Amino acid sequence: MINVDIRSDSRYPVDRKRIRNTVIETLEKENLDNVDVSVFVVGKRKMHDLNKSYRGLDYPTNVLSFCQYDQGLDDKGDFVQGGDEDVQFYLGDIVVCFPVAVEQSRESWLMVDDWIDTLVEHSVQHLLGRHHR
Repeated sequence: MINVDIRSDSRYPVDRKRIRNTVIETLEKENLDNVDVSVFVVGKRKMHDLNKSYRGLDYPTNVLSFCQYDQGLDDKGDFVQGGDEDVQFYLGDIVVCFPVAVEQSRESWLMVDDWIDTLVEHSVQHLLGRHHR
């Protein structure tokens, strides 16, 4: 079973069901089960603080991924899930900055929920060990 914990302040009107489905669909494409992922929706100040603390960047970005497992992909590009297959595996955290996502969606003429789906899917890929090339 894939569990998705979503935490968001009520002032950020995100579609929790849609975010959950995006995470689940992305992980199911990778044939992963028994996985937990947390998604946090935050404001610019919190994202700025996270970027400064973890990446040395003095500004907020649209999304961050914090993987809890460093093994990542094997030589074939498959995700290596450690441990017992009957035990829930905590993959990591995704942090979405709602105000930045809103700004970017407007600039790109996208619906906010569509853009957040893209950010979340991209972040799940990072949690699986796939990075920018």
